[in-house]
Amino acid sequence: IITRRLTLSRRLFSSFCLSLVTERFGVAMSMDASWDLRSTVASPRSLCVYTAAAGSQETNPFEVASGAADTPTAQAVVYGSEKGSLHYRTYPSPSSGQGGGSTSSSANAPRPPLGAERRPSPNLPRAYLPVDLAGSSLPGAVVGVVQAKGSPAHRPVFLVMVDDNKGASSGGQYATLLVTLNQGSFSKLPTPPNGMPRISCATYHARCGFVMAGGRKLYCIPPETFMDSSSKRRSRLSPVDFSSVSLPSPGARGGQDALQLISGGKVVVVAVGSSVYAVSGREGEDPTGTSPAPECVRVVGFAQSSQVHPVIVIDIQDPSMEPDWSSLLCANGRECAVIDLQYAQNQISCAPPRNGMVTISSPILAAASSWPWLALLTSDGLISIRSPSCLAVPLKTVEVGTRPNDFFVLRSFDDDAHTVPYLVAGSYSGQAKVLHCEPDTTQDLADRLMRHAIDAFGAEGFPRSELAEALYVSFTATSYVGPEPTDHARNLLRQYLEAILGLADFEGGGATGWPTERNTAGSPKAHAGKTATFHMNSPTSAFADASRQSSAPSAGASTMIEAPPVVTAATPNALVAGTALFCLVCAQLTPSPKASLANRASKACAAKIGVIIEN
Repeated sequence: IITRRLTLSRRLFSSFCLSLVTERFGVAMSMDASWDLRSTVASPRSLCVYTAAAGSQETNPFEVASGAADTPTAQAVVYGSEKGSLHYRTYPSPSSGQGGGSTSSSANAPRPPLGAERRPSPNLPRAYLPVDLAGSSLPGAVVGVVQAKGSPAHRPVFLVMVDDNKGASSGGQYATLLVTLNQGSFSKLPTPPNGMPRISCATYHARCGFVMAGGRKLYCIPPETFMDSSSKRRSRLSPVDFSSVSLPSPGARGGQDALQLISGGKVVVVAVGSSVYAVSGREGEDPTGTSPAPECVRVVGFAQSSQVHPVIVIDIQDPSMEPDWSSLLCANGRECAVIDLQYAQNQISCAPPRNGMVTISSPILAAASSWPWLALLTSDGLISIRSPSCLAVPLKTVEVGTRPNDFFVLRSFDDDAHTVPYLVAGSYSGQAKVLHCEPDTTQDLADRLMRHAIDAFGAEGFPRSELAEALYVSFTATSYVGPEPTDHARNLLRQYLEAILGLADFEGGGATGWPTERNTAGSPKAHAGKTATFHMNSPTSAFADASRQSSAPSAGASTMIEAPPVVTAATPNALVAGTALFCLVCAQLTPSPKASLANRASKACAAKIGVIIEN
């Protein structure tokens, strides 16, 4: 009885804490589906997600003749288990309307994979049927699965990392092998002439093939080693080689996201000890072998390196950055930062972290980029959605894991070119939850601004009632009491206002906005809840004129990217109120920032609204 009461009390307390988090930050993230990854063998340890192919190579010709043209697209999940088995499962794409995300109850109910239902469709393509590789085929737990994204969709190739219990004698590195999925079965590919190295982490790029790090060395397996002749003809990029690179001591750390390739595959970013380093490769061939080895550039270092939690390096893939710039999310333990990196003229340079290093309340287990958002999975089972322009401010929060949390991996995938990428969170118990970030509503923005203002100034430190009346803030947010005002809270408000007002000036030219709902004519509300594509006037500004947003871009204009304005002249009440709060917080910060920052904000506000200032 005592045990049951304690369990009930913990659940009530957990629900109470979640309600506080929901009320504090607002949950604008939908759970579209829940996938059942459980197998009869063991629990998942690693996974990758990609769009399944149902081409003629994988479909029964009699099924094609029977008329299966309306078969929806599916997402494929390849995951390895702790007992050395490998599994392939497919699930309906969330955008197809069959993912189970219509209601909260159907989204939380685990959906079996295609082909494993009680009554599977008779016209299901062969590429959608489950495939298993027995555990006896691999010498240990599968700790990593990396897909070769340039391989044919009907014959994908994977690099599999296996823990064969020999890591103690090899620096904690894992055995590797190449596996392909063809004609409904897994098969091992022949070992390359130089053999398969023992590694700690790996990734893939079309120019380099598989790039792996083991100890202080980087290894490359070019695509020609495992691609067929048709795939080789598609790639016309000059190869990039990293075999001459020597990493600093103690060598690369392990982790599913400890290695990334950026700048078109020319630069590799890898976690080494308590730091993250970047190094460029050598393009083309070096027949003499006399080219000097490239030097490693330190990107960021963590003050308290956690050996328990992984070092995470994520390429944000921000399309608003300048061509020779890239944006990275680096995290370890409770620390994280967004860093802009430039690669020009064979030189690597790094800008300081945006708004400095950010420390959150719980250790970070995994991260993913769903541009223009970032998703962080923490050890308490919460996924927080944040903007790269103000990483310290959580915009949305949702709970995926219970206590104790068993979700360990976070991946993103594109289901539609015109929507924000989906997120998949996987757990050791074999459950995967599919989430989708939804645009902020006007009420979300108003309530969030009110709560951060109360945290920064106190309930009586600013005209709260006037702000609530101007922005139509809810009664709940207006009645929020908040803790004692601190400089940290004022800095958070400054960063948030810089982002929504478009005042942040990043060296690489990254945009600062994120999608917001705009219930205007010609923009149905039903579609606004999912995503909206906006035209940006320039790659360095996320704020366009309202009259230009509704019109189609002319020929030769900038590209369409999903980074809508947050506060513009179309909402003068929010623009004036936000600028006033920004000037107030600049005056109260200790030490006070430059007066030019407040002056620039005031002039920008006046220019957008149309007020003429006489000198």
